[in-house]
Amino acid sequence: MQKISARVRVVSEQGAFPGTPDEKTKKDLKQLFQYVASHYPEPEGLVIKGAHGGIAIVAQNPRFAQLLLETTHCLIEQNAWGGQRVDLRELAVQVVNLHYKCDLSFQAHLTVAKQAGLRVEQQAALPYWRTIGHMFSEEQQLVIEFTNAVLGGDVPDELFGRVVERYGEKGAIEFAAIVGLFSCWAMILTATKTQWDFGYGRPDK
Repeated sequence: MQKISARVRVVSEQGAFPGTPDEKTKKDLKQLFQYVASHYPEPEGLVIKGAHGGIAIVAQNPRFAQLLLETTHCLIEQNAWGGQRVDLRELAVQVVNLHYKCDLSFQAHLTVAKQAGLRVEQQAALPYWRTIGHMFSEEQQLVIEFTNAVLGGDVPDELFGRVVERYGEKGAIEFAAIVGLFSCWAMILTATKTQWDFGYGRPDK
């Protein structure tokens, strides 16, 4: 599967927008793809490819797509919790992806998480983290527990207090925001059944 596939039109470049966009939409499309090109020069440029396929799906509304990207970058910049602790951020993101059964996002984050220090074996073991807790540090277990609590809509005072004690109130808010943000991405990708084979397609295809 060389191209991204989905249940909706994949807006991988400005000319792929469905229908005839009005002037505002044309302007929004141009700004979106300029933003993508400035942040993902390779391999994207002005054409969205591969693991960043979610952007091409959300680009059905280019203004929203850019706002979602800007929010993502805001929460992973260096002075934010998600930028200071990339390893823990990626751990939380993978918990989110498993929760929403978002295979595309999970596989897209495998390498990033590994580079941040989260072993592939640990990522594979996330569904069983309570029974094989020895594979995770105490801090990693806290991240997994808090992420699952936020996803489940029930965060006990004691648990939130532990997160604030370790990361401060700002860090706790940004941590919860990471869970919410990547939940948004995962839900969109799951609903639209967005797929890409990461280069592992059948050789006869």
